[in-house]
Amino acid sequence: MGKHIILAGGGHAHLKTIAAIDYFTRRNNLVSVISPDRYHYYSGMAPGFISGDYEKEDIRFNIKSMVEKKGGNFIENSLDHIDAVSKTAFLENGDELEYDIISFNTGSIIKEMDITGSSNIFKVKPIQNLTGLKNKIIELSEKEKIAVSVIGAGPAGVEMALALFQLGFKNCLFNPEITLFTGGEILPGYNKKFKEASLKKLYKNGIRIIKNLAEKIENNQIHTNTEKFNSQVIILATGLKPLEIFKKSNLATGPDGDLLVNKFLQDIDHPEILGGGDCIYFKNNPVKKVGVYAVRQGPVILKNIKALIENKNPAEFKPQKHFLQILNTGSKTGILKYKDY
Repeated sequence: MGKHIILAGGGHAHLKTIAAIDYFTRRNNLVSVISPDRYHYYSGMAPGFISGDYEKEDIRFNIKSMVEKKGGNFIENSLDHIDAVSKTAFLENGDELEYDIISFNTGSIIKEMDITGSSNIFKVKPIQNLTGLKNKIIELSEKEKIAVSVIGAGPAGVEMALALFQLGFKNCLFNPEITLFTGGEILPGYNKKFKEASLKKLYKNGIRIIKNLAEKIENNQIHTNTEKFNSQVIILATGLKPLEIFKKSNLATGPDGDLLVNKFLQDIDHPEILGGGDCIYFKNNPVKKVGVYAVRQGPVILKNIKALIENKNPAEFKPQKHFLQILNTGSKTGILKYKDY
């Protein structure tokens, strides 16, 4: 009798396995892909969507169609938690699925803030939120000049501020006033040259930078420890955290609640549980939450699902030390970083 393989999430770490679904089904296995949306959106192209370089159709691919064409079972829902002992997955709609192997590529969400009595607040994840953000800014900017604030000065926050400038320049009758709340220095963990080039671009585009920490939002007013700032639209880029799936499932987790995995991308206690992308934490070798690792983990997850079924030795994921990073600065330009340059 065949195995039931569940893929939770349809991101980059699962694409190789999704493409190979027919390999498993031809061998009498069932593959189910669980995702809250039939489309997967590529976060790396999100700033280009906001700035107007891409349309919505350019930055997403149809997971449901890909799965079903290969003979898999697509379930448009979210995974709430699993029971690793009984090997049961519990969906948010109350359905239960038994599995033999399960792999997680459930991504991450934006960390919460203290928010009361406010409207027009958007998070940079999930990417689907950005259509509403873009439309709202264009709508409000037809009548008057509005204040738009971005909270968080990692790559996502900096790219978003620069993309919003391009959006206003191209599409708004009144170009919004854009403020970036950094809570300290911009782009923490990046080298001096990269930061200086990014700051130069921000200042050139007239983006105001507030270094004080944004502590709370109340009635569309951003409170720092010294001042208050009114804003008609607020974007949260306040850092990433995993979903609560792994804590709710009583699985071993990293410091932020990510699935704790070994060098084979397997849960440290349950080899039939795998994971890739933003939702995992390497026990002895933590890596940054960047897309290049999810892409490189895809072939390893596929190999190790096959290894579990065919009783073979698993493949090891060896994260590369260096990778190219490009900060989208708008107008189809970017700042490149490789190694420490």
